Amino acid sequence: MSFQKLNKRITMTIKNHKQNEISDASESSEQNEETSFARRELEILEKACDTNDGLEMQKEVTKCVMELMDVFGKQGHSGFSASYVVNLFKNLVEGKPLSPLTGDEDEWGEPLDWGRNGAVVQQNRRYSALFRENRDNSTAHCVDDIVFSDNGGVTWFTSGAKAQKYRKPIKFPWMPPKEPRYVYIKYTKEVPAGETCDEFIDITDDENEQRILREKFRSEVDGSCL
Repeated sequence: MSFQKLNKRITMTIKNHKQNEISDASESSEQNEETSFARRELEILEKACDTNDGLEMQKEVTKCVMELMDVFGKQGHSGFSASYVVNLFKNLVEGKPLSPLTGDEDEWGEPLDWGRNGAVVQQNRRYSALFRENRDNSTAHCVDDIVFSDNGGVTWFTSGAKAQKYRKPIKFPWMPPKEPRYVYIKYTKEVPAGETCDEFIDITDDENEQRILREKFRSEVDGSCL
């Protein structure tokens, strides 16, 4: 190899090494900025805690989140891959499938004899909120796709009995909804606080009735800051 070719190769190697150093430094700087931002935001939450128990819990959560931030930062994602990884991770930790459910037999768990009227019930292995009865996909239903509020939207709950009138048949392939359907209800008879009943009217489109229920609920909760 001639001296000129050797010198050119050495020069290119040094140039590439410097570019890698600049790239590494840039990634490290971005990682530090993201970590610092996360730390500052979490510290704001800690300062907002008004009890020792709440503060101790928040500190533990801060530790957990910062560990995740550290791992995420070291992976060196671009803008696209970062959002993609975050979206996949969010769905997985929430127990949601990443692709449509097929309804195939291998997706269903062992039959359990605790359905209505002696029906055999199976839970979906890929999405724990999905069930079917008597090995029949036409009976498939999701238990958390509809939520109800009987106090104007202050709190929400699920109810299989109430959801019957709102459910639509599930057809496979099927993906769980990104959010549940929110239904505001008002009971048509007196119901003791903390209890529920199946005699109600739908007030989802009546904001005035929702406001009245919220105010009633808040007045009944002593010292509530809801």
